[in-house]
Amino acid sequence: ELKVTAKEPIQWRSGRAGGERLLFIINPENEQKVQVEVPESLLADGMAVYDLTAEQELKIKQQKDAKQFTVEIPAGEYALIRWPAES
Repeated sequence: ELKVTAKEPIQWRSGRAGGERLLFIINPENEQKVQVEVPESLLADGMAVYDLTAEQELKIKQQKDAKQFTVEIPAGEYALIRWPAES
């Protein structure tokens, strides 16, 4: 299961579309960094994670049994993140 955390309230939803997993994060408050932790079953080694809103690849950090990345979202904005769906 995904873990999406931030200092201030956010809303998020995740799902599959075709061969990809999409993560929508809405930030109604102040600009903030959002931490996303993804189990290895959903994000295997070598898979790239893209922030479609910022048009950039995100840096992935290896945790014990998961992968983690950070998304910076301006106040009142959203992020749309994509990576290949697990096989």
